Amino acid sequence: MRRCGLVLSVSLLLVALSSHGIAQNVTPGPGDPKELQSFVDSLIKAEMAKERIPGAAFVFVKDGRVITIRGYGFANVESLTPVVPESTIFRIGSISKVFTATAVVQLADRGLVDMNADVNKYLKKIHVPDAFGAPVTVEQLLDHTAGFDEIRPGTQAENAQSVVSLPEFLGPRLVRVRAPGRTISYSTYGVTLAGEMIEEITGHSFEEHLRREIWSPLGMSRTNITIPAALQANVATGYELENGSLVPAAWEWYHTTPASSVNSTTADMGRFMIAQLQLGRLGNTRIMSERAATYMQRQHVTMHPLIPGFALGFYEDFLGSLRIIEHGGQVAGFSSQIVLIPEDNAGFFVVSQFENGHLRD
Repeated sequence: MRRCGLVLSVSLLLVALSSHGIAQNVTPGPGDPKELQSFVDSLIKAEMAKERIPGAAFVFVKDGRVITIRGYGFANVESLTPVVPESTIFRIGSISKVFTATAVVQLADRGLVDMNADVNKYLKKIHVPDAFGAPVTVEQLLDHTAGFDEIRPGTQAENAQSVVSLPEFLGPRLVRVRAPGRTISYSTYGVTLAGEMIEEITGHSFEEHLRREIWSPLGMSRTNITIPAALQANVATGYELENGSLVPAAWEWYHTTPASSVNSTTADMGRFMIAQLQLGRLGNTRIMSERAATYMQRQHVTMHPLIPGFALGFYEDFLGSLRIIEHGGQVAGFSSQIVLIPEDNAGFFVVSQFENGHLRD
């Protein structure tokens, strides 16, 4: 709620300034890759020093290629293992929701899902209760207007073995508290239900489906939910500051896997951003049609024409007249952000340790 209020305040301020010509008088950004790298290095290193962040990584993409990709500091302080953006695996938390949305739009693109249909049409193991005289649609799961309660605590498991199936977790928690399609209310449960729908339609586990249809086609070989033994040495340690000292953060396991649990490298996220910005294409590989990607990235809902709303899986923001779509992620020990600027075919991903760190901002 605090974040949404800040976005609203800043957006309205920028709209007001823009209408008076003030927002147009800004300092030009970096003009070439070297200048960009110098700018990013100075900004990130200064913020890391200020917050005492051990490690971070950043990638900027534009026009189908990586312009700069950087690693900073340590993935593990005890072993002095450096952050290597091509191989260091970070937790990306709620950015997982963007992958879930992508997978659902892929299914719609292939004619396997009607985005405007009642989600119950595709579910056998769980049923969304009837309420308000209207069904919850597939699209509403992804633009956060399904109207579910967000029942907390209880989303986390004690360990990998105690993570329950999606129907078992969602069954007693799909409580409808408002009419669908009317009010934006950020919903982990809605996106988690979308993950269950993916499993029931495809017959594959959520992770296996994402690997088959998104990660492997895009060459995202180090993106996963269950980290294989061969990649364990590449996993960054999450840290928090406690009483001025760095403390390793406990690994968080979630029952809400489709909304919370993806791990990735900065290089892999660069590939995903390029595919999104190129409307479903990376090189000769296409994961969805241009029509489907455009549909995913357009505004689907807003509470007022002058304020940002939601695309599918992405928040929408405006900086003056510049539209961006983005999503952040926070889990114990890590924070991250993905930002796409569709009209400029550009975007960036940044990740660091500290769940409540401000580097991503």
